[in-house]
Amino acid sequence: MNDVDLIWECYLNILKESDDTDELTEELKNSFRDVSLNGEYWDMDGHIQYADGDIGDFNHEAIAINHAFGMICGMVGFNIDNEYSNIDDLLEYLTDEYNWDSEETKEKFIELLDNHEKEQAILLVIGDTPENSELLDVALDNGDARKYAIEKWDWIAIRGNSIEMKHLTRDNLIGLHGVITEIMNIEDFDYKIKEHLEDLLKNDEYFEPLKSMDMNNLLEYIENEIITFGVSTYTGKSYEVTLKDLKTGNVSGLAHDPNKTKGKLIIHPDLHKDVHSDIDYYKHKPIGDSVEYK
Repeated sequence: MNDVDLIWECYLNILKESDDTDELTEELKNSFRDVSLNGEYWDMDGHIQYADGDIGDFNHEAIAINHAFGMICGMVGFNIDNEYSNIDDLLEYLTDEYNWDSEETKEKFIELLDNHEKEQAILLVIGDTPENSELLDVALDNGDARKYAIEKWDWIAIRGNSIEMKHLTRDNLIGLHGVITEIMNIEDFDYKIKEHLEDLLKNDEYFEPLKSMDMNNLLEYIENEIITFGVSTYTGKSYEVTLKDLKTGNVSGLAHDPNKTKGKLIIHPDLHKDVHSDIDYYKHKPIGDSVEYK
């Protein structure tokens, strides 16, 4: 038994108010419900991209749109000079600099532009397939860029302690652990936990016995096993996970039980619909709107 487990066992023995470990753990979890990451991020295969449009230049949707646009540009050899390049820059390149296979194809391209059919003109160059058409829609902000990024690229959207991803597996849980840990370091999350714990010990007599315990070990326990993250997936399921769950890749038993609502995740009715056929609800919704803490 390690120090953290020993401290928790001592805590349960000291309180003597309940033999129900789950209930006591839930009380501590409830007390930390509002202790959350501040920022919004994309987890792009382990690369962290800040995505809070209220503070930075780009939100989740804008970053996905730019990425899709970059993919389209890469298909035709157009090097983007800056992150603000747009479709007009691309069309100018295709008109003046692109190495066309034939004059006939270029003339057809110009004809489409003259008829204000920009999308069809680009598809003429990159290939008019359903996949390319969907990608182009996202690049031109005609589709749900966030949903596309999660479904097609397996990106993970993080907004505070709410996480939105395609599906939950052992491997992506373990990968997410490294990402969340890094974000915690960026935001100096340890200080936020310590500040909240000190306030808790000062104002809540229920947790009075914690004052006699080693603060560092207790903080480590809270960070790894008490702070919870709500995860919603595009398979229509939601989960409540801790850093420990992420580190071990434990998925078993984490799915939300709708019959246990106290201190748990409350599921919007819309989440039970097929996400794939209910795009309008999710489009332009803030990340995490599929679940909320109560």
